[in-house]
Amino acid sequence: MTVTDGDDHDREQGENRAPDRGRPPSPLTTGEQASWVPRTVDTTHASPARMYARLLGDKHHFAVDRETLDEAAQIAPWAVNGAKANRTYLRAAVQAIAIMGDDIEQILDMGSGLPTSPNIHEMAPDRAPRVLYVDNDATALAHARARLADAPAGVGVLDGDLLHPDRILDDIERYHRDVIDLKYPVGLILSAVLHFIPNDQRPERIVARLVNKLAPGSCVVITHLMAGIHDERSQQVRAAAEAYSANSTAPLIPRTRAEIEAFFDGLTMVDPVRDLRYGGEIMPVLGGIGVKRGADEPRDWTPLIQILDGIGVKPDAYDPDSWAPVITALLAADEDRGRMG
Repeated sequence: MTVTDGDDHDREQGENRAPDRGRPPSPLTTGEQASWVPRTVDTTHASPARMYARLLGDKHHFAVDRETLDEAAQIAPWAVNGAKANRTYLRAAVQAIAIMGDDIEQILDMGSGLPTSPNIHEMAPDRAPRVLYVDNDATALAHARARLADAPAGVGVLDGDLLHPDRILDDIERYHRDVIDLKYPVGLILSAVLHFIPNDQRPERIVARLVNKLAPGSCVVITHLMAGIHDERSQQVRAAAEAYSANSTAPLIPRTRAEIEAFFDGLTMVDPVRDLRYGGEIMPVLGGIGVKRGADEPRDWTPLIQILDGIGVKPDAYDPDSWAPVITALLAADEDRGRMG
């Protein structure tokens, strides 16, 4: 299987063949390099940010990204739909935060990647949360800064490496308090990023460090590539991840359901970890939402009744500890739009 871009990106850029395996892969043409590529970008290794964006239809990538992704897609032909399922869940989660999240008016998107329309700050237009996009991929940062330059006030970009969460938190406190004020509840997004952190880097500690800094009432959204132990699909996932990792700047580490659920330790699960679907098919991607509880306070559901009714959530589902009916309704609405569109 070859992942397509919607048109012939290679012809458009004057490059129409993969790099020779016998020598280091070359960057694309000088014209492409000059048009959008920061000089600091490594064009000899595939980038997870560029490959994920390509799965979603973006055209800013190199031959090495296409070659690496196509090799993985030969093993896992569901790769494009898996990325779309992940993005669909992210959109539903952001909309659920806008509906259900008490006083959450700011979102911290870790490992945000290349801007993809709609961006997070556009997913809940009625709420218009402040959003800080965090990544350390040079291509992602360059495009975020360029394409978000005209974004509304309250949208920012931070160069940060998730392997060093304390540095990110310090930079937020020093330079981005106009976007994210950690004294107040935050929606923390860890979408398709933790599976790029090897076990020896202790990703569970990274999550715990971030959660520890969040104010009560904050919520955490996590999506992650999943593989079991013995079943055929899981063997396929692991083989595809190995092919993906061979020439990538970061390894792809699928984890078991139990390992993914463990990232939510200490949080109240408002959308318990679920299988993500696209086109009715279950993808090997899991997603869930947990809330950092403080002192419980009575909630006035009256302002939410009309909103929840509008997306098909019945009154008996008005439960602050269960966002699952809301997420399910939003996912169903998105699938209906896809069928009509």
